[in-house]
Amino acid sequence: MSNYSGKDHVAAAFARELTDRVPVRVWYGMMVGALAAGVTAKQVRTEPQAYAQMTIKAQDVLHNDTVPVAAFDAVMYAEGAGDGLGLTLQEIIDQARKGVSLLEDKATFAKFKLPDLMQKVRLPYYVEICKILKSEIGDAALDVVITGPWTTAAELRGAEKMIYDTADDPGFVNELMRHCTDYTKMIGAAIVEAGADIVTFGDPSSGTSVISPAMFRKWSKPYLEESINYLKAKGATLCLHVCGKVDPIMEDMVAIGVDAISIDGPSSLKQMVDISQGRVVTIGNAPTGLFVEGTKEQLEAAARDCINTAAAGGAYILSSGCQIPENASLENVLHFLEYARQYGRYDRLWAS
Repeated sequence: MSNYSGKDHVAAAFARELTDRVPVRVWYGMMVGALAAGVTAKQVRTEPQAYAQMTIKAQDVLHNDTVPVAAFDAVMYAEGAGDGLGLTLQEIIDQARKGVSLLEDKATFAKFKLPDLMQKVRLPYYVEICKILKSEIGDAALDVVITGPWTTAAELRGAEKMIYDTADDPGFVNELMRHCTDYTKMIGAAIVEAGADIVTFGDPSSGTSVISPAMFRKWSKPYLEESINYLKAKGATLCLHVCGKVDPIMEDMVAIGVDAISIDGPSSLKQMVDISQGRVVTIGNAPTGLFVEGTKEQLEAAARDCINTAAAGGAYILSSGCQIPENASLENVLHFLEYARQYGRYDRLWAS
């Protein structure tokens, strides 16, 4: 039995120290909802206590070293545009379900005016979730995911349209990025104040599976860096997660100033470790598909390969590369976590 809590393992990684094993987590979403008896999906999405109940029950089963909260949704994006759109809550939800972006017509941007989001609905909902979990789960690090400015803009405008806009109307893109950066800073500040141990910038649209390295450096990195510096000044511990392949921009990601970088399955863990040289905590990157269709042997191999590649010297957290699919096998999740805890013991690694 370890004398360390999950939170202790994570804190040691950020302090460049060692406990008795490698920290480990699986980044899950609503797939654990079935564990929360008597809580409906609608309740989870609208009631902070229900979301917290779901997460607490999941933690009772999984014993993750971090507890994830995804603090973003279509309604909060719309609330960030202000009241000038004249849309009801249901109209916003219906539009999102149809895949119609709020800025389908970019002329709509003239109506945008960022309000105080703590006076709206969604940010207080996420803040309350954080406060409940901070109080109820003391043995794991609370990791809250918000979206980076470029991904927020891509959600509002549509990723493909944004890419064309950078060539056709760069002035509009700069103005939209300014709005989205202020939005990100407001969300992040509230989450930090609510007690998050880690604030993760989820920026999937910034990866080189979506945009070129040059586009990342020109259109995403400066605004992301501003947001990061703003929250660092508030004492936040910050992580950056970009989905897909990020090998061509790893140097940029390390230089941007976060405390940790989480990488997805398609990216090279060895390259990230070689580039970071312990300057940031590396998190990742077992392929998420294995949690759906993988065998126990494949999950063990993925955990072992990650640990062998990145665990030496600490500053590493073993994790699924990204959020696992909703149809992931709970048995597979539990097997990965258990194997990782056993194989990831530092005394065992040093003895091998």
